Amino acid sequence: MDTSALIGILFGEPESDACTDAVQDAERILISGATLAEALIVAARKGFGPQMQRLIEKIGPDVIALRRTASQFSTPAHPCPRCPR
Repeated sequence: MDTSALIGILFGEPESDACTDAVQDAERILISGATLAEALIVAARKGFGPQMQRLIEKIGPDVIALRRTASQFSTPAHPCPRCPR
């Protein structure tokens, strides 16, 4: 799970229904510790820290470590013009 999906669900953005369905259909949700921290920081800065915390608790993801090699492999899967290749 990534930050944009959590933010989208929290704020009811246009793609949030698809994200919510994916979460409900998943057997297991994984989130990196870094992503978890980022989502909480972003939500807190927008004044929605407690709501994000409740959403994360409701989803109940398994928090995993993201090692350097895994993060390097994830970059091509999530193209971004500012991301180094």
